[in-house]
Amino acid sequence: RTGLYRSVWELAKLKNKKLISPDTLISSFWPARDNYQGVFANSIKNAFQHYDTVEFMTHPATVNEVNSKLDRKAEYLFWKGGKWKGLLEKMGVTLISFDEL
Repeated sequence: RTGLYRSVWELAKLKNKKLISPDTLISSFWPARDNYQGVFANSIKNAFQHYDTVEFMTHPATVNEVNSKLDRKAEYLFWKGGKWKGLLEKMGVTLISFDEL
């Protein structure tokens, strides 16, 4: 209840403020399995063909959940490995915070 109340209160505070968000959200990483780098690169490339700002949602973890189709451990290793930074640089993508939208 406290979390729900806090969320409603925060939304009420935003009532008179303009909500700013990225142009699109890439929300699916799970089909990648063994090809996170390829899926990441293709997703980013396709998104920037249509939009200026893109948010990439991810759910990495150091251990996979037993009954989940997500490979969160591989996702974690992909982000930890850092190759994604070079891919973004090659594509001319600049990382920004939400404050910069």
